[in-house]
Amino acid sequence: MRNHGRALHWAIGDTLAARRITRHFHGVVRILDELARPLLAVHDGCNPDMHVIRPWFNGADSGTAARLKEARHRTLKGQPPLLPP
Repeated sequence: MRNHGRALHWAIGDTLAARRITRHFHGVVRILDELARPLLAVHDGCNPDMHVIRPWFNGADSGTAARLKEARHRTLKGQPPLLPP
């Protein structure tokens, strides 16, 4: 966009650049849509009784030994113990 002392107006190069940027943004949106499908479907095949990862999502592995012990204690009966990442 250029200003020559009057009203602002677009130069030909500015219009071309805006079209290209818009096209690239539309491409990014398509890619994000493609990524969203499998990411949102992760929960479909996950049995919460078998997959216990929440302590590490909350940063349990970055704290004290007591927090690690607590995370290991939450392991479900009959399942192998959880190990820190």
